[in-house]
Amino acid sequence: MLLVLQWNSIGKNQESSQNWLNHGGDLYNRRYAEKESRISPETVSRLRLKWEFYAGKDITATPAIFDGTLYFPSWNGNIYAVKASDGSLIWQKNLHELTGLNGTGFLFNVNWTVARATPTIADDLVIIGISGPAIVIAVERLTGELVWSTQLDNHAAGVITMSGTYYKGLVNLLTYYYVLQFDVNNSALLEAGPGGPAGGGTWGAATDKKRIYTNIANSLFQNFTLRPSTRNTTAGGWVAMDAGSGEILWSTADPSNATATGPVTIANGVLFAGSTYNQGPIYGIDAKSGKILWSYNTGATVYGGMSVSNGCIFVGNGYKDVQDWLSHGGNLLNRRFADKETKISPETVSRLRLKWKFDAGGYISATPAIYDGNLYFPSWNGYLHAVKASDGSLIWKKNLQQLTGLNSTGAVPGVNVTASRTTPAIADDLLIFGLSGPGYVGAVKRSNAQLVWLTQLDKHPRAVITMSGTYYKGSEAGPGGLGGGGIWGAATDEKRVYTNIANSGRNNFTLKPSVKNTSGGWVGMDAKNGQILWSTADPSNGTVSGPVSVANGVLFGGSTSGQGPIYAINANNGKILWSFNTGATIYGGSSISNGCIYVGHGYFSPPFTAGSSLFAFCVS
Repeated sequence: MLLVLQWNSIGKNQESSQNWLNHGGDLYNRRYAEKESRISPETVSRLRLKWEFYAGKDITATPAIFDGTLYFPSWNGNIYAVKASDGSLIWQKNLHELTGLNGTGFLFNVNWTVARATPTIADDLVIIGISGPAIVIAVERLTGELVWSTQLDNHAAGVITMSGTYYKGLVNLLTYYYVLQFDVNNSALLEAGPGGPAGGGTWGAATDKKRIYTNIANSLFQNFTLRPSTRNTTAGGWVAMDAGSGEILWSTADPSNATATGPVTIANGVLFAGSTYNQGPIYGIDAKSGKILWSYNTGATVYGGMSVSNGCIFVGNGYKDVQDWLSHGGNLLNRRFADKETKISPETVSRLRLKWKFDAGGYISATPAIYDGNLYFPSWNGYLHAVKASDGSLIWKKNLQQLTGLNSTGAVPGVNVTASRTTPAIADDLLIFGLSGPGYVGAVKRSNAQLVWLTQLDKHPRAVITMSGTYYKGSEAGPGGLGGGGIWGAATDEKRVYTNIANSGRNNFTLKPSVKNTSGGWVGMDAKNGQILWSTADPSNGTVSGPVSVANGVLFGGSTSGQGPIYAINANNGKILWSFNTGATIYGGSSISNGCIYVGHGYFSPPFTAGSSLFAFCVS
């Protein structure tokens, strides 16, 4: 589950010192204490332990900071508020006693009610996610008294693992089943649209940076209210939200009264979408008002999305002077936004006419990729096609079973041929495709479909590749592993991007600009191009699972080593400037304010070391 809580204005108390309002620290999730001035590469060696707060059990969440008070949970089931100045207790609340909720026991060896995420500061409230059952609560910031609670997921294994971001009095929430808003003051749910077993907003939202658009599948044909009217519909439809606040601006029902499962696409003020109705209608919708401006019946269910280029839309039943569509999301930012399109507009969309039709001989549910005047797409009869965008004439087609030598696993019901369901990804002279069972990804030459390589991503017999990739010329910061690669939170000061490298598999990776190493570590990358500037190994030779934080040229990170070292690293060159052994695994991250850093230690899960305390280190 992904929880996004969004936030209003910055009050007068916030302007005087650095607050840390959620796991990411601020609205932009940067884990960057941009107001910090006392800590620097020159002063960080003078950090000294100021106080230690004993909670009695592990603390893995980054503490939130507001107006001189720290807020954090412990794995003992308590939530704490303590003074940042001296570590004295302001209040503590036991989550079971506060809420009456019992732990679901979904987390191994945790049979009580706990929170694992950084609390979110929301004006006079503190928002806390429960790590089973999947409930979010709000308590009074000054007293810890319960104000409201709301269940986000009723699945027995549902947990809240991440902090939210509060914005303008509303909480925006995205799960697989729902696109939701709720009022932070009373937890009243405001649905963009209902979910269902086949999904809520599915297969791809779109944004033009002014608004965010999504389909609402409504697979169970539930009632939902169309805005700004009070009219209800049981059909699927489409919704637009303000990109700055998440406010629902309009919702439009599918006129055919069917579900709306396919992704949406935006181009120059027009939103394009399709319906699962058997006549296969596609629609051009005014992006500002939700009014339907144009429609066309394709003759069969439209389950995929449209790509847009040079006054044309392409739907299934060169980056030079025209719009290319390089993947399912269209571009590197995955916005499904044809930002170069000028011929299509709310004024011209009614003049769209059928130009050509290509018969693939099987269903087409993927958004066609577009590059240099050619379209690339798969069909469910097991073929991959390249056709000219100008007239629909065939350039080449390849049977995927013959091309790869792989047989279908039958993982998709009713599909007994080797097929692809995803938009191919354009990667220079290559075309990258995924198979819908077995779990393979392959590359062919874009010009003639000659197979270049084939690699298995998942050996499970039911594995399928369901989504398009995004191609980018980058660098691997460090190796991944079963316990993660860069996990729980990167940081950026807008000059560089920093991440931990857990390296849970203890693979070799090259430290730049030096030699190889097998422990975890930290990496600094150029924010503009992703170039790796430096990488630094954990001196204790442990894995590094906790998120990083940055302040005024200093990066803070911790190690899972049993001695619990916390490190201060020069953000410019990766040199370690200061360290302290806390006595137990550091699995969480640091928050930073007014010359001090605050970090908890301990993680009970083997092979890590359990702990008990929160520490404050301040520049002397």
